[in-house]
Amino acid sequence: MSLAQLVRLIAARRKLFISICCGVLAVVLAASLLLPKKYVAEAAVIADVNAPDPYSNNTNGIPQQLQSAFVATQMDVIGSRNVALKVVNEQNLHHNPYFLSKLKPGMHGSTEDAIADLLLDKLSVRSSHNGNVIYLQYPDTDPARAAAIANAFADAYVQTSVELKVSPMRGQLASFDKQSEELRSTLEKAQQKLSAYQAEHGLIGTDDARLDVENARLQELSNELVAAQSAMYANSARAKQMEQAASLQRPDEMSDLFKNPLLQSLKTELARAESKFADVSQRFDRNHPQYMSAAAELAALQKKVKDEMQNARETLTREASISRQQAGSLQNAVEQQRERILSLKHQQDEYSVIKREVDNARTAYDAALQRSGQTRLQSQLDHSNIAVLDRAAVPTQPASPRLVLNMILAIFIAPLLAVAMCVFVESLQPRVHSRRDLAGNSFGPLLAELPPDNFKAQRISAKRA
Repeated sequence: MSLAQLVRLIAARRKLFISICCGVLAVVLAASLLLPKKYVAEAAVIADVNAPDPYSNNTNGIPQQLQSAFVATQMDVIGSRNVALKVVNEQNLHHNPYFLSKLKPGMHGSTEDAIADLLLDKLSVRSSHNGNVIYLQYPDTDPARAAAIANAFADAYVQTSVELKVSPMRGQLASFDKQSEELRSTLEKAQQKLSAYQAEHGLIGTDDARLDVENARLQELSNELVAAQSAMYANSARAKQMEQAASLQRPDEMSDLFKNPLLQSLKTELARAESKFADVSQRFDRNHPQYMSAAAELAALQKKVKDEMQNARETLTREASISRQQAGSLQNAVEQQRERILSLKHQQDEYSVIKREVDNARTAYDAALQRSGQTRLQSQLDHSNIAVLDRAAVPTQPASPRLVLNMILAIFIAPLLAVAMCVFVESLQPRVHSRRDLAGNSFGPLLAELPPDNFKAQRISAKRA
């Protein structure tokens, strides 16, 4: 069908065309005026993904490639049943007659769940383009109720975001407290063990000064032992030499005897007495008193020299024995001192091990106590990186129905619908409106065509007649 034919068709059925246009406009006007008005309240919340997290002390924020996923997750949280139930309880909607009237009879589940489902069905959540702002829209016939529910959803979302961060920490707090008590008990036992060991062995701290004193004492004993051994070897050698000289009757080889001043004095007197005796023996007889006096004097001096030599040998032997005893005593003292130092070092090693156990237990307890305190502090926080940006205001203009917009749309849609209806009616009841309508039919050749004006005038005359 050409455009000229469509125009002639509309002109021929102009009554139907006008009736449909007027009907559509009337229906749209009536619907716009009679349908209940709906008001849409909008609240905005912001998810600051780059702000430091007060719960984890993370200052790096969320990576750029994960920010969109984070915002999408937050939108899912807003549309969750948990948030909706908070709104129901906060606004006391399960006792609101309006929402109770919306419930279907014979429903399953609690009233709060059913009202939460009604809220979620009407709630609209969207995010800004490449941004972190999330918009919550809630429509209702009452503008004040729409604004109250939209703000309640925003507040419930912020509260839920805090709970999602705080709840795990509150659950961990009991575990940290129990662990801290166990570590504290372990620390107390380790400290008691350390104190008992110190009291048993008389240790004060690491007692390094005591070990230094014992080492110095060992050095002194070692020096004394070396000196005593040197004296022992010297005295033993002199005593042995004197015994050998005495057994061979070689007093001249007894070098120590020449160092004895008393013995040297006696030998001098003995030599003088021997010289005197030799002189007296040549001049007097054996029974002469001078001879007997000189002989007695010589014998007495010889006996003194012999006794003194014997005393010198005994003294030297006694000195050698004393030197051996001193060396042995010092050797025992050195061995005892070494054992004492080894025992002290062993005690120090055991003390270090026990002290290290105490330090490790204290470090673990301090770390657990610090973590427990941090978790306790974080569990009491009441804010997060989610905040309400704009609270919903009570809308003054209804969102639907919009009379002007509906009428404008009706003005464009009504002619199209009227044209479609005219074409449909024409297909059911076709008419001849011009000679072109006969061109494709087999009615025969066209003989004549009346002018439109004459035809119209004839029709008017016929009606008047």
